[in-house]
Amino acid sequence: MDYYLQKTYYKTAALISNSCKAISVLAEQTTEVQALAYQYGRHLGIAYQLIDDILDFTGTSASLGKASCLISIK
Repeated sequence: MDYYLQKTYYKTAALISNSCKAISVLAEQTTEVQALAYQYGRHLGIAYQLIDDILDFTGTSASLGKASCLISIK
């Protein structure tokens, strides 16, 4: 699980967390608010990627708009 969360952070959450922090820096917020914005973006990015990964295995290609990992069992 630790590896998955680290990979997910680098894959998606890093962009979202740093974007949230950048907004708070540009808005001249306190260091505390900047850290909270970063953590919010980190959790949002991980949650987004978790849902996306689940849909890769449970969704159909038609509903996802991309190839899925769904395997038909006969």
